[in-house]
Amino acid sequence: GPAREQVRRVAAVVLGSWKLNPELVRVLVREVARSPQLQNEIEEIRQAMDALERIVRRGQETEEFRQSLNPRLAAWVVYGALEEVLTGWVMGAPPDDDDDVAEAVQTVSAVVCDGLVLD
Repeated sequence: GPAREQVRRVAAVVLGSWKLNPELVRVLVREVARSPQLQNEIEEIRQAMDALERIVRRGQETEEFRQSLNPRLAAWVVYGALEEVLTGWVMGAPPDDDDDVAEAVQTVSAVVCDGLVLD
């Protein structure tokens, strides 16, 4: 599908993990993402980054996204945005319900993708 929809789906999977298991997300954000344990997860993170980079490149090829952006750096921005939303939820502002999660997915997707579209 379109690159924008792929970004939305990635956001839905990552942020939707909160609905499935908020306690696991808390552990991952507090204990893994910010600790030396992260080194043990590097391969999984690299695979996620490669997938995001492919989405950005595909969006550039279809002229959905700006050609002038570095796809790898753009992938890090997407990843970082998703991680920071989860971190915010863990640090005390969790979503109240499924609608809040859906709103976060839509917001991250819109902010990221509208920043990538052609001028």
